[in-house]
Amino acid sequence: MLGAFLIVSRPPQRAPAAFPGQNGLIVFESTRGSSGTHLFTMRPDGSLPRQLTHGSSVNGDAAYSADGKRIVFESDRSGHAQIYEVHADGSAVRRLTHTKPGHDNNDPKFSPNRRLIVFDRFTGLFTTDVFVMRADGSHLRRLTHTRSGLSPAFSPNGKRIAFESDDARASQIYLMNPDGSHVRQLTHTADDNTDADFSPNGRRIVFRSGRTGHAEIFIMHKDGSQVQQLTHTPDGVFNYAPAFSPSGRLIVFERYASASDTDQIFTMRTDGSQLRQLTFTGAGVTNCCPDWQPLPSAG
Repeated sequence: MLGAFLIVSRPPQRAPAAFPGQNGLIVFESTRGSSGTHLFTMRPDGSLPRQLTHGSSVNGDAAYSADGKRIVFESDRSGHAQIYEVHADGSAVRRLTHTKPGHDNNDPKFSPNRRLIVFDRFTGLFTTDVFVMRADGSHLRRLTHTRSGLSPAFSPNGKRIAFESDDARASQIYLMNPDGSHVRQLTHTADDNTDADFSPNGRRIVFRSGRTGHAEIFIMHKDGSQVQQLTHTPDGVFNYAPAFSPSGRLIVFERYASASDTDQIFTMRTDGSQLRQLTFTGAGVTNCCPDWQPLPSAG
């Protein structure tokens, strides 16, 4: 969301979209080097960062299409948060939503066939719900009617949508059908559970939870069972926005360290081992909300 930079008091609430394939570039948002917040890409080792958006606007929550050729994202370049699509190289930007001020659109994700985009929209009176539209912005449909439906993401087969809602006081992760039916709650803790992302084979979900007292990354089976904690960080370190690699072997995520006021992108294996830092910007610079580009599998 465009308010994602209140890192400690309000963690980023977004869900990337993991589609199967070979590991391509990583797209992320950053405040480095210029006014505004912009989309950048980098190689999986953190090298060759490239800026995709420019100007003084806030651009964020980027997610790749299943073929890796398109990126959908949110931007306030029109005055408030709207959904846009762009080629993976940053060219051919197209605006998809045209809502009035006060009705911000956030956290867009493609369906596996790229025909649909699911996202959340602030509908007024502190209410946010999940919507779906065609990839050209037409045929809008509201899927949830709750006080808070956030951060939706399609499963890799397109049959389910994960989202989060705090109707149960703390934010919990839910699944529903693409038409909004058959809602099922997956998490049941007293602390927030957010940022859900399906594995490329659709069998597991990685997510952020505050159940240990501060923000850590967890993984669970798609039915909510077999929960495993992946990060074990000290007080003052917060982990957010996990996303599977297209290969399913790695997880990319954001880590904020309050003592140094640094916000960096890391990767790790799906068991939490082999932690690797990808960005190395200074204090006060935000790097967040990564998503991994799927490329066609060899052969």
